[in-house]
Amino acid sequence: MEKLGFADRLKSLRLSKNYEQAYVAKKLNVSRSLISSYESSTRLPSVEMLIRYSQLFKVSVDYLLGLEKQTTVNVHNLTKEQIKIIEIIINEYAKLNKKID
Repeated sequence: MEKLGFADRLKSLRLSKNYEQAYVAKKLNVSRSLISSYESSTRLPSVEMLIRYSQLFKVSVDYLLGLEKQTTVNVHNLTKEQIKIIEIIINEYAKLNKKID
């Protein structure tokens, strides 16, 4: 899998939630053009903004900076029951992988 750069990671997170730049800007209380500048690598966010991004997308700052790997599954349009089933499947595969190792 290709390693994402910082700007690509921000954009990927936004798109995985089906958010528009304007929505993220509103949630973070900044302009849409600032979000665009982060995603195009023309500006870097402050530490405070990194924290706000991590809270909005429920990821660690280390993940945003590329220091930690994290796999996400977009469950935006799934029911709670469907999400629970997916969690069970993931946990079962994790158990199987531990037995193989």
